[in-house]
Amino acid sequence: MKRLSSEFRDRPIPPLDLAVWSIEYTARHPNGTLATPLRSQSWVEQNLIDVYAFLFFNFFIILLSIFFVMKLLISFYCNYIYTASNLRKSKQA
Repeated sequence: MKRLSSEFRDRPIPPLDLAVWSIEYTARHPNGTLATPLRSQSWVEQNLIDVYAFLFFNFFIILLSIFFVMKLLISFYCNYIYTASNLRKSKQA
């Protein structure tokens, strides 16, 4: 804690002078100093709709691929059972 305190107190400019400098800098440069970065973004970027759309698309593709793989596996399994039962019936007859 002492190390953190000494690092905090070791400043090239006292806090009051830094506050005065910040206010003067803001007064000298009024364009965009205190402006939010959201002013230059569209509403799609502000609401992260592009990110949500990307995540939804990826989630949808993953679910779709799982569905098709499961469908393929079930199809192969059913065909295997069907052919195995037909082979048994043909051997018995």
